[in-house]
Amino acid sequence: MPTHDRVSQIGCVLLALMTATLGVMSIVTGDFAYTWQPVPEGLPLRATAARIVGIVLVGASVAFLIPRAARRGRMAMTILFAAWLAVLHVPRLLTGVNWLGTCEFLLPFGACLALIGATKLDEDPSIRGRGPSGDSLVLAGRICFGVGLIGCGASHFVYAEFAAQMIPAWFPQRLLFTYLTGAGHVAAGLSLLTGVLLRLSTALLCFMFACFVLLLHVPRVLNDPTSRHEWTMLFVASLFNGAAWLVAAVARSPAIARRAQARVRKGAPATVSSAAADGL
Repeated sequence: MPTHDRVSQIGCVLLALMTATLGVMSIVTGDFAYTWQPVPEGLPLRATAARIVGIVLVGASVAFLIPRAARRGRMAMTILFAAWLAVLHVPRLLTGVNWLGTCEFLLPFGACLALIGATKLDEDPSIRGRGPSGDSLVLAGRICFGVGLIGCGASHFVYAEFAAQMIPAWFPQRLLFTYLTGAGHVAAGLSLLTGVLLRLSTALLCFMFACFVLLLHVPRVLNDPTSRHEWTMLFVASLFNGAAWLVAAVARSPAIARRAQARVRKGAPATVSSAAADGL
């Protein structure tokens, strides 16, 4: 199995499984995933709405993983993330509230866009159908994911003290680690926006996100296993990790590599050629 296929499978499983888990939590608790889904407390029939959304999330996640339904599942997942952004996060962003939530939500949304674009490029031209081109979707996904990463990285500096307190007490130099990981987010975001060193940056990003899950969130859950908040943070962090794996898979897609080589043969400018040769 090609490397990019294995990477894509890991990303798909992580993203879909964690999205489904959040859906199951909504069904069981009759509530949404805290600040990640900032639904107003006074919403009529809020518990019913949460359970309906949970069912939809589970359904989209299952379709996402079934080969024959994968196209519809990916589209449904992308639409769901876009709807959450448009309805819940962007209005709060415009009022200066919860900008970090918007940036975080751009990660799975951008990953899904890039995956749909890469899949479209892999298809036979005669069956690609109408709509945005694969190149446009990949670029849009990269931009969304990159902007989201830069915003998440900025939060490590703006809220450094708070972020450092989330790290287990046994971890040395927690504030320094907060700044370093913030810089890592920003560097990976810039890589996605410019197309420079994409393979390396996405691989390191997957490693960093995996470290967050294993070194930060798993210990916090073990320390307070009855906390729905801690479990939600663990699932969301794992979902982000899956989104990073999907972007890493897109960076290794043979279809995109072939298009990069075609640009080089056509005499693309040096800056574009070097970025394209790196994977996107």
